[in-house]
Amino acid sequence: MVFSSKALAKDYTYVYYNLHLKAEDGKVSFSMNNISYIYIGGSETPQRITAEEWITDAEAFNKKGELHRISGKFRVKTIDLQNELIKELTTAVQ
Repeated sequence: MVFSSKALAKDYTYVYYNLHLKAEDGKVSFSMNNISYIYIGGSETPQRITAEEWITDAEAFNKKGELHRISGKFRVKTIDLQNELIKELTTAVQ
């Protein structure tokens, strides 16, 4: 997932997840779980982070209900990824 891309700097993470698909009675459902990230950020040392550490309500929002800068971007991009997968699966099934 790319958070920002500039000429000399790119902020991104590798995202890993399990995608479970279930098809029955003409319907398809899916779930994403075991989501984790390998984030390089501003450091040279990659950091492994699990979704539970970053994108839950308790971790991503401050007391005012605003997204934290770093964990918030992981939450937003992960939700965007899930929405994109839903769209692609819906198109593929139809």
